[in-house]
Amino acid sequence: MADWKDAIRLTIKDKQDAQSADETRRQAAAIAANRQNAENARFLKEVARPAIEEIKAELASHGVECKVTETTDDVGVEVSEKGRIRFSYRVSGNGDACIRASGGSASISPIPFQAGAGARSGEDIKRHFASEFRALFGGK
Repeated sequence: MADWKDAIRLTIKDKQDAQSADETRRQAAAIAANRQNAENARFLKEVARPAIEEIKAELASHGVECKVTETTDDVGVEVSEKGRIRFSYRVSGNGDACIRASGGSASISPIPFQAGAGARSGEDIKRHFASEFRALFGGK
């Protein structure tokens, strides 16, 4: 008689254990996502934004109309001509760049950080912007 009761008890315990394990995994994933979001926000604020501001200042010093734009997910610079956006360059918190030119399509690719993902620098962002800008406008 104890066998059938044990089967019921073990079944319920196994189900509770599985639910507990699922909850633990969900909590760990949420903690990891929060950490990643915080790291991305820090990168945008401390590395990407200052680099984009320097890019804007350099473009402006050459008479190029541009402005810095920012969301919670990325920061970028838009290059305009006669009030129309000709080129935009956006850096996401995870280190990808989105390059968009008027009349063309957008491309998204990782910024080639020379020191690896652990040491993402503003210099790498500025070099990447310059190469993309030159590729688009160099022959014109």
